[in-house]
Amino acid sequence: MKQILYIFVIVLLYSCSSTKLATEKELSDLNSTLDKGYFIFEANSANPVAFANVRGIENLLPPGSNTASINLVNNPNYLRVRNDSLYISLPYFGEQQLSIGYNSSNSGIQFEGIPKKTTSKFNKKKQKQELVFDVRTEGESLKMVLTLYPNRSAKLDVNSSHRTSIFYYGKWKPIE
Repeated sequence: MKQILYIFVIVLLYSCSSTKLATEKELSDLNSTLDKGYFIFEANSANPVAFANVRGIENLLPPGSNTASINLVNNPNYLRVRNDSLYISLPYFGEQQLSIGYNSSNSGIQFEGIPKKTTSKFNKKKQKQELVFDVRTEGESLKMVLTLYPNRSAKLDVNSSHRTSIFYYGKWKPIE
């Protein structure tokens, strides 16, 4: 019985410590892409915050979606970085807190230009690169945190002055 317990503990400890570290090539590719300053993020899913008080919205969402995770696979979307400029076109799902403007034909997150402020830091322990963009559009202020991982996955956190927060999950790739 003791042997089975020891084996169980060893297997449990081994499975908990199986965090995969990035290879040198993956880290090199990430650093090279950031040095060139040309890459694109495309979201596969959107995760709005505070979507609970909207009833009946499930029927309006794309197939394979629910109010916690919205499938964006067939929705064109991007956050493109070209040196110091951003080109953003993302669908928005969530609650608008303040009116941005009437007769707006696009309710998504749209931006083309240079952000007011950009910061970047690499977390060596967690092996992730965080890029923070402070963006001001005509109607709102956005703080966007783009987290890039060496395995080409990425997460975008968007906080707005006029809307509830939303997270996007997807992939990044260099632009040639």
